[in-house]
Amino acid sequence: MKILHTSDWHLGQVFYGYDRREEQQAFLEALAEVVGRERPDVMIVSGDVFHNSTPSAQAKRMYVEGMMRIHEACPMMTVVVIAGNHDSPSRLEAEDGLWRHVNVRVTGSFARREDRTADFSGHVVDVVRDGYVIGHVVAVPYASSRSFPEVSAGDDVEFRAEEGWQAEDRMALWFRGMSDHVKGLGDGLPVVLSAHLAVAGSDAEGHDDLVGGMDYVGAELLGDAYSYVALGHIHKPQTLAGGLARYSGSPMAVNFDECYAHSVSVVEVEAGEKPRVRTVRMPDPVPLVTLPGKEPGELEAALDALARFPADRPAYVRLNVLVHGLLPADSEMKAAELVRGKSCRYCCMKAVRAEVAGGREGRLDFTVQEMREMDPLDVARMYFHDVTGSEMSQDMENMLKEAVKMVRDAEQEE
Repeated sequence: MKILHTSDWHLGQVFYGYDRREEQQAFLEALAEVVGRERPDVMIVSGDVFHNSTPSAQAKRMYVEGMMRIHEACPMMTVVVIAGNHDSPSRLEAEDGLWRHVNVRVTGSFARREDRTADFSGHVVDVVRDGYVIGHVVAVPYASSRSFPEVSAGDDVEFRAEEGWQAEDRMALWFRGMSDHVKGLGDGLPVVLSAHLAVAGSDAEGHDDLVGGMDYVGAELLGDAYSYVALGHIHKPQTLAGGLARYSGSPMAVNFDECYAHSVSVVEVEAGEKPRVRTVRMPDPVPLVTLPGKEPGELEAALDALARFPADRPAYVRLNVLVHGLLPADSEMKAAELVRGKSCRYCCMKAVRAEVAGGREGRLDFTVQEMREMDPLDVARMYFHDVTGSEMSQDMENMLKEAVKMVRDAEQEE
């Protein structure tokens, strides 16, 4: 079975006030070309189709038109789409009945029986070639651990204490039950799991969701019934679990710190065999550029690098500035003026204070940009220390961490 694995499209992202439709349309057109050339049996989109849960009409139109071009490039291909943490499950699933007419299956939420317990069969999508089923995809949308359906006692899912399975852990119970269900199919065909989550040991370099923390799960929790695990959520392409699991990564950089190549993955799987993976680079018509470079430079050096940036080169630009004290009030205005008439777009200034380049301890004077990049728990720790003169207790840190998680889960479920 041949798979085209992609994820984290983030369609509709507005980047520092700039519309990214140009790059996103270029990606969708390039993806349709890859589909036409590779002729995969199935394309898997492992979540975060949109950048936010209420995408604009333009973003939705771009998605529909892009998916139709992809379908026309290979009409017999099955497409499996799951919801990510940036997507609205209900909005993504709203047109599922229409999408099925062009062989697209959308899974935004969990399948449940009448008694609200898990319906594992509702997550299995058959992949068909020439009228025959050649494999299956298990589609698992993003959810907080407490949002997984309960497993019915009638499912006869076995758990052994020595393996660390906890009866109260819904996520672990659900994945174990799903793995047992897949083993029960008994047809010997390859089965692919698609999920949107963070696996322990993955490299989340440059990831926005690191702010506030990210929940990781062990790869072993997902089960051992799969020929390939197509993951979404982490934007850096990488292979895990001895080659069995992979993040295809985002097809384009979502923020300035994603300083690596972006691609989609072409994967060939056979039951009992190790997946064979190839990557296909995606176009980058308007790259994200940091000046003067990864290491911060003095303000004048950064402004000089911006002044010398080629006038005909499209790019989003961030200045990485080493600051002594406070930035001059006109710094942003100077930077904006330097790109007037150029093809590049000035976005922001990352201020790194020289006196605390090795850490932020004891500081409460931050720029807006610094605050955006900080972990809320770090801010709380510093505030607590400033007010009380002592360190925050571990119990209080745990409570705040749980509060942050609950807010994020609630936002996802709205």
